[in-house]
Amino acid sequence: MDEPLREYILNSIVDPHPQAVAPSYGVDLVAVARHAVLAGRRRQRQDTAVRLFRWLAIVALATGLLITLRNWLNEAELIPDFSPLGIAAGGAVLAAAGVWGTLFWRARAARLTALELVELDEVPSGDLAPALDPDVEDRLESLKEPNVVVYAGTEGDPFVGSGRLLQRRALSPVDVTRSSTDDEGRRQKLIPFKPVELSDFLRERVPALGFDGLTSFNRLYVRGDYARHVPDLLPDRYRTPHARVEPGLLQSTIANPTEYARTYLCFERILSGGDLVISMYVHVRLEQNLLSVEWAIYFLPPLRRRFLPRDSLRARGRGGATRDAFKVAAKETLPILFGGSSPTSLKDFEKKARKKRKARVLRQIKRGFEHDYGAFGGLREAVAVYETTKRFDVSDIEDSAMRLRRRLMDCVQEFLDAHGVDTSEFKDQVKNIYNAHVKYEIASVTSDTTIIGSHGRVNQFSQGRSERHTSGVNQ
Repeated sequence: MDEPLREYILNSIVDPHPQAVAPSYGVDLVAVARHAVLAGRRRQRQDTAVRLFRWLAIVALATGLLITLRNWLNEAELIPDFSPLGIAAGGAVLAAAGVWGTLFWRARAARLTALELVELDEVPSGDLAPALDPDVEDRLESLKEPNVVVYAGTEGDPFVGSGRLLQRRALSPVDVTRSSTDDEGRRQKLIPFKPVELSDFLRERVPALGFDGLTSFNRLYVRGDYARHVPDLLPDRYRTPHARVEPGLLQSTIANPTEYARTYLCFERILSGGDLVISMYVHVRLEQNLLSVEWAIYFLPPLRRRFLPRDSLRARGRGGATRDAFKVAAKETLPILFGGSSPTSLKDFEKKARKKRKARVLRQIKRGFEHDYGAFGGLREAVAVYETTKRFDVSDIEDSAMRLRRRLMDCVQEFLDAHGVDTSEFKDQVKNIYNAHVKYEIASVTSDTTIIGSHGRVNQFSQGRSERHTSGVNQ
């Protein structure tokens, strides 16, 4: 596990800091956290050993210089059996060998763990790393199926972790007091309904229309600076908000949405064996007998190549892992011995700055300042690659988005017809939507150190997802 990713997981997911964790679709956060902690412990052991070997080299060099100086002052060899140069060189060689061995051990252990993850498909990946504190694992388990998401107000988008926005539309309010007519021109009886009833109908009906891998559920979205006002969401103001609240709260916010919190009907469709995720978020509102429907469609692309299980690992086996570790250790030994860092390591000042930011936020909370507990993005979103040249992937995304939108409109009309509502106004709007040409901007330029966040925003992964949010703790 590379260091930027490891630090991101440890600081944004494992650490119970006062910042929410966004959904990470298809990711076993418990397993990921276990391996991140294991990788962190290995790095700590490496750093401790390297510091000891550096001191060994310094002591050997200092001893050699001291003997040389005293011999020069006394014009005689005080220790004739030992060469000062030999002492210095011997100490440096021993230190270099120690650093090389430490780097080799860590690199080989990491590669063997990755090889086991690839080879042992029948063994849960979390079982290959030590378990964490039960409180931490229980909190991460609750994130598998969260019914509430606390989003950062500065994001301007509640659907953090969902990837890139494909489309956002809303129907103009439709008058539901106008009754429809039958084939003979007679007015149908209007059946009153509540927004909750329409939302429940859509939640059950849309997946029943033959979609493969489509799930539906309700989820409450809360703006971060409002989290402390939601019952049971923030029992401890110094820790991460809960990922689940009472179901009754979701129902009440369907009927009574606010600018700070509202419930959305969520549809998620998994494609290409989990490589692609299409999400649609629907909100219905009935006010003054006028019905409006808004929806937003997002997609999450496949993982970046360097985070995918590689066939080369399995093909090269343990021998290949050992050879790669040998090369890495040989390349990094001298730079690290003389005070440098690994090419992928974070600078100490970055880690210290992150700790200072967290301490500052905790002090502000203690003093009563308003804190935004919202999440800035999810892990699955952070490791995705948004540039694709795979024509089939692009086609699948576009097709799935259009099918979801079509089925949503069909089911809304079916519900209104069943309640005797005149749908002519609704049909005219839907027709205009279908006739409008929608171009989905799916591909974009990216790199191994880039995150594409909400609305396609670009952030540098190596500097932490929330670098632009200086008040964020998960940096």
